[in-house]
Amino acid sequence: MIGRHDAGELRRLAHAVADLVVDHHLGLTTASPGRRARPADLAWLDEPAPRDPTPADAVLSQVTGGILPHLLKADHPRSFAGVPGPADPVAALADALATGLNLTTVNWSLAAGPSQVELVTAGWLAAALGMPAGSGGVFTSGGSVANLTAIAVARDRLGPPPHDRVPIVYHGDQAHPSVGRALRVLGFAPDQIRVLPCDDDRLVPDAVRAAVTADRAAGRRPLMVIATAGTTNTGTVDPLAELSRVCRDEGLWFHVDGAFGAAAALGTRGSPRLDGLSEADSITVDPHKWLFQPFGLGCLLLREPGALAGTFHLGSDYLTAMHDPGQSRDLGTSGIEYTRPFRAFRLWFTIKVHGLDAVRDAVDRGLALASHLAAEVRGRPGFELLTGPRLAVVCFTHRAAGHDARAHQRISDRLLDLTPGSLLLPTRVAGRPCFRACTINPRTTGQDLDTLLDQIEQLAVTEPERHDGPPSTATPDPSEGRRCPQAGH
Repeated sequence: MIGRHDAGELRRLAHAVADLVVDHHLGLTTASPGRRARPADLAWLDEPAPRDPTPADAVLSQVTGGILPHLLKADHPRSFAGVPGPADPVAALADALATGLNLTTVNWSLAAGPSQVELVTAGWLAAALGMPAGSGGVFTSGGSVANLTAIAVARDRLGPPPHDRVPIVYHGDQAHPSVGRALRVLGFAPDQIRVLPCDDDRLVPDAVRAAVTADRAAGRRPLMVIATAGTTNTGTVDPLAELSRVCRDEGLWFHVDGAFGAAAALGTRGSPRLDGLSEADSITVDPHKWLFQPFGLGCLLLREPGALAGTFHLGSDYLTAMHDPGQSRDLGTSGIEYTRPFRAFRLWFTIKVHGLDAVRDAVDRGLALASHLAAEVRGRPGFELLTGPRLAVVCFTHRAAGHDARAHQRISDRLLDLTPGSLLLPTRVAGRPCFRACTINPRTTGQDLDTLLDQIEQLAVTEPERHDGPPSTATPDPSEGRRCPQAGH
């Protein structure tokens, strides 16, 4: 029954679950990235909620035999799609501990230890990204909520609505979709959002300055610029240093969505590409991407973390009695979530166990792998490099596939069925179909990438349909070339 369990049975279940987790991580270098499922494969799950109990070992068998085989592993070393999630097993076990003990960071009085760990870990991350002393922040479920939180804090600089002038937000047309969603959720109307065209995927500082000048002349209130450090499709970094100067000159909030790419600042190879990141008022970073954490861990860092409580402080008599009078240590009043899990524990545990230098080395490895892949593409006849390496993203094609998006998709589908198989998805760059690889997994080897290119070449030249004719007449989705499938915030 709920709340009462046989001690022996519970321990057996715990050991079985722990073994599954460890076996998964130890077997990643040899296993397949997975397989695509059909609805019929999972039809057995469509059942009424069971009223009677099922033995836990039988349920676990259903999980291992009927659910886990039907997925594509984002942490596999030959999974290059989207932004992979190569979670370190130490982080996964720490997350299991925090969940198993049902730990929260809702406020200091109830959870002083976990709350302090989160505050310290946010400070570590801010310092590692070059932010000034005193910077910190709050951990979230991902970059989407972190971006929304940043915009809410920036908006509240104007005071409560209504405002004397309409606030305007500026971002590039390569910004992640979470930015547009956050603005809509927060009530920004379309005429308050300036989506500026990018040059080679980069936001142009002069275009931002011109748009700000025009809006001021029209009586509007320029509020903030949202730059991107690592676009999902090509890994491009906006000119952060120049944009920071525009924001400083114009008195605008400067937010950097670095959910994917900000972590590159930890590595010696990546930090020069992120010049100006430390000048941001706020930065989104997703540790569940390039900091090797399980999914569900984003973070918003701010130069002035106390601004979070200014936006999210709760005024209820009951809740106020539970909180630190200064509000500076109560994380339940520092973001959208009130009751919140102890998410930061996994990152803190990882840094403590491995050391920050090991994290830096793993980031640098991802950058080196991207350089290796780009060099191989340049050196192989038949291949063409379209972009990269930009951070850890390389976009390329094989001339035998031509301009046919369907040919690229067929090759992608067949790669997964080979031995060894790879997960590589197509995209578009400047309207051209191509492949896109993201190489942040520290388990990936140069041989994995060489084998990938060997297999693409073989599949491209043996495709049963010819691709040297005119491009496909299928109408492309307008979003193609701007976003990569499986890109999550």
